[in-house]
Amino acid sequence: MMTRDKIQTILKKSVSFSEGDQTEAILYGGKSYLTGFANNHIHRNVGENNYNLSLRVAFGKKIGSASVNDFSDEAIKNTVKRAVEIAKLQEENPSFVSFAKPEEAPEKDFFVEKTAEVTPDMRAEYVKKILDKSKEKGLNANGTFVIDLMQIGVLNSLGISRFCSLTVASLKSVILGDTSSGYSI
Repeated sequence: MMTRDKIQTILKKSVSFSEGDQTEAILYGGKSYLTGFANNHIHRNVGENNYNLSLRVAFGKKIGSASVNDFSDEAIKNTVKRAVEIAKLQEENPSFVSFAKPEEAPEKDFFVEKTAEVTPDMRAEYVKKILDKSKEKGLNANGTFVIDLMQIGVLNSLGISRFCSLTVASLKSVILGDTSSGYSI
């Protein structure tokens, strides 16, 4: 996972590269782990680490956006340049007033350590219980068990600077029989 400081550095750099009247940078991503099962067998137990940077640039009521997942200075500059070029080519959006302005609001953290500590073996054990029950009843189990460890940072040229980390656990299954089926989340 990225540190909060690294996320803030990337966001500040992104906004500083822009010549727009207003600029907004959102960096989001993290780690995602998936255990997939089909036909009463685990067929994948994988993980990935991925972050994206989305930029919006406004010139008056013209807005352009672009995104990138390479955080080198050159890649960020090129992405800002692309958002600027797109904004200049847009027609004015009569509904656009402004990007968000700073307000007093407490920062929230939705990161649950116990969820983050779920290992591939633990996910497989949870799924195995579903598979064993399905086999016992002569049914066919399919689905996914996903654990996400996510971070979101937002910074704009109007003074907004927010950060949040969170965890999400999701278990979805479809159980099939000869004459029936069931779905659970």
